[in-house]
Amino acid sequence: ALPISEPFSERYTLAPGHELGRGKFAVVKKCIQKATQKEFAAKIMRKRRKGQDCRMEIIHEIAVLELAKHNHWVINLHEVYETASEMILVLEYAAVGEIFNQCVVDGKSTR
Repeated sequence: ALPISEPFSERYTLAPGHELGRGKFAVVKKCIQKATQKEFAAKIMRKRRKGQDCRMEIIHEIAVLELAKHNHWVINLHEVYETASEMILVLEYAAVGEIFNQCVVDGKSTR
């Protein structure tokens, strides 16, 4: 997925107060695609961390997600946006408990 140059905010709205997760260098927020009203998760990652350029690490993460896109156990990457300081990965949205519940169902069906 090549980064889209138009602003993320032209296609998506961040859902206020819907932070889904936070790590050392990224935050994940629920977002809504304006055209379809479909829910996604926006993983907003800083390209510079502790003064180091980490863009290639993010590109690697994107490549791994691309390789796993046909695996139903992995969240799908929808789009990528790039700003001067961040990369935003738009990911499939899974509601709280949805992934766990699917794993339980899949685990029972493989026994």
